[in-house]
Amino acid sequence: MEADITSQAVGLGSSVDFSLMSLFLRADIVVKSVIILLIAASIYSWAIIIEKFKMFKKINQSTIEFEEKFWKSKSAESFYNNLPANKDDPMSNVF
Repeated sequence: MEADITSQAVGLGSSVDFSLMSLFLRADIVVKSVIILLIAASIYSWAIIIEKFKMFKKINQSTIEFEEKFWKSKSAESFYNNLPANKDDPMSNVF
């Protein structure tokens, strides 16, 4: 009796395809929509991560440039007068 059940279970397992695409295609509409939403959220979050990485890299570079110009200047007043008015550098805004 047990041999029949195990042979049937083994037979069922070998005929079913468990690839990701076949599981997705056989899933219910709710499961498909959740998977699609998760993939979209993942792509969006990675886009934000890459954008923030680029922004912090740009800010770091502008901070290094600001510090080099600051230490090369003769006086703080002349340095302040030579700064552009609409610079988006955080160090310039604090100064």
